[in-house]
Amino acid sequence: IDENVSITDSDAEALGLYPNPVINGMCTLVSPAAAPARLSLYDATGRVVLTQQVQGTQHRLLLPMVSAGIYLAEWESGSVRATAVLVVR
Repeated sequence: IDENVSITDSDAEALGLYPNPVINGMCTLVSPAAAPARLSLYDATGRVVLTQQVQGTQHRLLLPMVSAGIYLAEWESGSVRATAVLVVR
């Protein structure tokens, strides 16, 4: 038995989206690094509804074309990847 195996990764990168839920079609992305990255937003069926290039640790997202629902946000920069759930009302 390997005592070092766990279901959580303490080195996982954090991705923040505020406010969550999004009410006015706008939110702030707080990324785990300032490096250039790609942000993708997926709907409940796995379809990509938004892809944006972002840079910096904070980025304003405009989401007026995104329908109400639950989405998965994925931030990717090189080999670093972070995800968060985003609710749009």
